[in-house]
Amino acid sequence: MGLLSSDLDSPSITRDKSDTADREPRLLPQVLDELASTDPHHVLGMAAKVDISEGLNSYTALQFSQAVNYTAHWLESQVDLSHTIAYIGIHDFRYWIIELAAMKIGHPLLLPSPRNALPNTSSLLEVTNCNVVFYSGNCKDQSIKLKSLVAGLQIVEVPELEDMINIPSKPFLYNKTWQEAKDDVVLVVHTSGSTGAPKPISYTNKALSFMDSSRLNPSIPGRFSPCVYTMLPTKKPFLSSMPFFHLSGIFFGIHTIFFAATAVIGPPNDPPTGKLVVEIASKVELDGLVMVPSLCDSVFNEYRDEILPFLGSVRQVCWFGGTYWISKPNHSLEGSATEKPQILKVTHS
Repeated sequence: MGLLSSDLDSPSITRDKSDTADREPRLLPQVLDELASTDPHHVLGMAAKVDISEGLNSYTALQFSQAVNYTAHWLESQVDLSHTIAYIGIHDFRYWIIELAAMKIGHPLLLPSPRNALPNTSSLLEVTNCNVVFYSGNCKDQSIKLKSLVAGLQIVEVPELEDMINIPSKPFLYNKTWQEAKDDVVLVVHTSGSTGAPKPISYTNKALSFMDSSRLNPSIPGRFSPCVYTMLPTKKPFLSSMPFFHLSGIFFGIHTIFFAATAVIGPPNDPPTGKLVVEIASKVELDGLVMVPSLCDSVFNEYRDEILPFLGSVRQVCWFGGTYWISKPNHSLEGSATEKPQILKVTHS
């Protein structure tokens, strides 16, 4: 993982270290419900429309909270649920909603990659004793094929995102204390399967809370925080191009809710491209970019001239999967591409 920042000595996130109450660990569903109460109109997510020229849809904290409540009631109404349930879906905010709804009803959520070979996903379902797969969009065909491989498997299509948000629902209370919930397994991801069948990896509330507690670490002038997430903005939008079933995408989603940021994603069925990043940047004043190295390469090489006019607000660039170096013209974004570039402060791990 690497991070480039143009504002190293002024961290995006600060917290009053003297506030003892602020040091208490928090539970993610409660954080969302509290944000919906205290700042209901804060935009937590923005998603490009199918035709990006038509702009983006925005979703507020209140809408997400409503959607989680609706989905928790809907999930609880399903019959014969195994303890662990699974979701395979297209790239939209239903991932966030189902994750938190599953936490509220007390069922660990397995997130198999939609790119898995079918035997790998069926193995994960069997190892975790999961008997139900919820799906959305074009993941229906994969789910039907899984049903033929796993005896007794149920497959259920989830409601549309707009239904989750707009259909009225009673609150679904999540009243557990930290001590009661800290060791609950809430999410299950998996290894790549490069050395055999993929193995499930369980995450508890305690594991998820490291992102929240990392903000309590004192900042050291001239040095990066050991947690890259703390460099991302509060109440400002950042491009989140990592898939929601992958651990990186999951944790940037958790970051967004814990720290009231604004995650910006592309259309649900289109893979991220350099051109798409430019189109999003032209419509949203982004504070940060989160990308894989190949996407960085496309954005800052193939689309260098197109992206430059929209980099004035960008303070953070984070990438995954390998060493990468990004240059930015010194002082002026209007300068020619031939002037000597300035390599900004970079870390890589």
